[in-house]
Parts: sequence; C-alpha cells; structure tokens
Amino acid sequence: MNTNDIPDLTKFRVYPLPANDLIHIEINDGAPVHSMQLQDINGKMIIDNIITTSKTMLDIGKLPGGIYLMKISSCNDTRVCKIIKL
Repeated sequence: MNTNDIPDLTKFRVYPLPANDLIHIEINDGAPVHSMQLQDINGKMIIDNIITTSKTMLDIGKLPGGIYLMKISSCNDTRVCKIIKL
C-alpha cells in the first residue's frame, strides 16, 4: 500500500456517529457541487440531495433506528460512510 491508497479524511467529515437527530457533513475537496445519497442497509434510497455548501446538516430524526450508508460524490471524489441511527 502506498500513500495514494490511503483516503484523505480531511476532505470529508460526518459527525456525530452514532446519531439521534442531526448529522453534520463537512466537505473540503474543492468541488462546488456534491450529490448525497442515504440508503438503508437493504439498498433502498431514503434521501437523494444535492449539496452546494462545504458544511451542511441532515435531519435523520424521523428515520427508524438502524444502519444506513451515506454516499457523497463530486467530480473529484466519492466517499461512502456507515451511519448508525440510534
């Protein structure tokens, strides 16, 4: 493994994890527009949004507790992270 294989976690931050109500999303990869998708563990699309700011919040308060996958994509990068909703 070389340093090019290690993801740059400073470009993408999601917190707090696990979460009850709000998830904060910070993206610093320089791209002006990102797509954000949230899927349940079975692959069902729950949320499909466009993000145009470097910091945003996602309200997951009405979702049932469980595990979700969040995918954030731009022309520069794609990241997937596991979201645990309490």
